[in-house]
Amino acid sequence: MTQRATVWLTDWQVWDTGLAAAPGIEVEWRLSAPDVWTARLFGEPRSIDFELDTEVDAVPGRAVIVTRGLIEDVECVRVTRSPDGAAVDGSATTERVRSTGQMLEGDVMGYLVRLRVDAMTPDVT
Repeated sequence: MTQRATVWLTDWQVWDTGLAAAPGIEVEWRLSAPDVWTARLFGEPRSIDFELDTEVDAVPGRAVIVTRGLIEDVECVRVTRSPDGAAVDGSATTERVRSTGQMLEGDVMGYLVRLRVDAMTPDVT
């Protein structure tokens, strides 16, 4: 049975690192459990299995799993902002995109990437 996972990518980390995620690309990512705040973005339950955090090494003790797989789908996540700039809970909507490099209008908070998982191993570094 093929295993799939939904991975959260934060917009600023995508842009900072130039991360390219698009259907058909094979990846090897160091993933961790998603932060709890991502669940507040959606007004309905959303399954987010992992988070790709380019700064995960800065968090002592955070478990990391090295995951290899094939990207099957990418959606951008847009939010409504409150006057103070915070994302409004429950305001997230998604839209399928060709890649994380696609220029998008509006307030993109991050991306949901559907990954067909080929292998997962704990990172012991």
